[in-house]
Amino acid sequence: MKPIDHARDVIKNGYKKIDGMILDTFTASAVVQVYDQISESRADVLPKLNKLNLKQLVNFTWRITK
Repeated sequence: MKPIDHARDVIKNGYKKIDGMILDTFTASAVVQVYDQISESRADVLPKLNKLNLKQLVNFTWRITK
């Protein structure tokens, strides 16, 4: 399962522990929003995002949103 799929699952079902990291709904929502916006505007970046693990994807999301 890809990290983005885990994030979408957390939005539907609540927080859960993934790879030793607890992902809450607030963080999962931010990750999904950033991912969806990038997929609409910069499809060439998606293969790079899909290679990131969950921790890297969350850190990337928070760097962009600041």
